[in-house]
Amino acid sequence: MISGVNRKPVLEDVRIVDDNPAGFVAKATLSRTIGNGVGPIFVDRGDELGVTLLVTHV
Repeated sequence: MISGVNRKPVLEDVRIVDDNPAGFVAKATLSRTIGNGVGPIFVDRGDELGVTLLVTHV
């Protein structure tokens, strides 16, 4: 996952826990370069697109 702002990694070690379209679950480690804020995370699975918000507070 690369930031759209500074092109640096936002999420590291992304793991898909459950690929069920009705309840997709993934886990990741937040990069140490990320500070406080809110930003969108987009997931593109070819014919499907999902979006969620990533809220960080360090």
